[in-house]
Amino acid sequence: MRNLKIKITELKSDIETLIAEKVTPPITQTQPTTDPEPLTGYAAILAKHQAKAPTTPQTPTATQPKQTAIPQPPLIAEINILEMLKSMLSDPQAKAKVQRITSLSVVKSAVEFLEQYNITTLSKLQKTLAATETKFDEVNEKTKTIEERLKKLNPLIRQADLYLQHKEINKLYKQQKPKHKDRFYETHRTELTLYEAAERFLKANLDGTTLNTKAWKKEAAQLTSEKDELYQSYRQLKEGVRQIGVVRRSVEHILDNAEKMEQSQQQRRHDMER
Repeated sequence: MRNLKIKITELKSDIETLIAEKVTPPITQTQPTTDPEPLTGYAAILAKHQAKAPTTPQTPTATQPKQTAIPQPPLIAEINILEMLKSMLSDPQAKAKVQRITSLSVVKSAVEFLEQYNITTLSKLQKTLAATETKFDEVNEKTKTIEERLKKLNPLIRQADLYLQHKEINKLYKQQKPKHKDRFYETHRTELTLYEAAERFLKANLDGTTLNTKAWKKEAAQLTSEKDELYQSYRQLKEGVRQIGVVRRSVEHILDNAEKMEQSQQQRRHDMER
């Protein structure tokens, strides 16, 4: 009986020990934290605008539970390049680095262009370039269509005018008596030659339609006016494509090289701290 009591006492002690171990959390040592090295120059500017850039939250599906969205780093195409370039011009350290990449006048020109057309991101700049190129191609095709029509229309008008202008001379020539025809022809050779050439041209190109110089001239005038307007748009769009291309290449060159310079400097600091 005594031995049974001793075993019960030992068992109770073991149960209390197990409960104490389960409830009491393990003691862990905390590592001392150190403040991160402050960012300067381009890295600070990039970090600032990356923090401002919007992120797209994940949409939970029907089979997935709703989870808290984890912010993802923004794409370079969505960073506010306008504000970034302005910061590069105002931040002394960033300005010094930019001057090692390109001239400040290039940056200023890019800022002026972006402000003029309210372009803030690379993606919007690329979309603007694509839209301008599409419009340029449309204007170019319309211009070609009008030019093709005028190439057919203008010779018809010119030859029809010559035909009508010398039609009366040809009528008189045909009314001449045989013995006077040669002399009349020699006297009016130029007019009759132009008439005959015009008549052959019209027969070959009218395709059975009637002579209608009034309608042709009206159409040609309208097409010429439209072509002049299209030429103006063509020149403006062509210059726009050129300017946008220059700005895009400048911005990409600045951002790419500035980031590489910052990475190189960080690597050198890291090597020196070893």
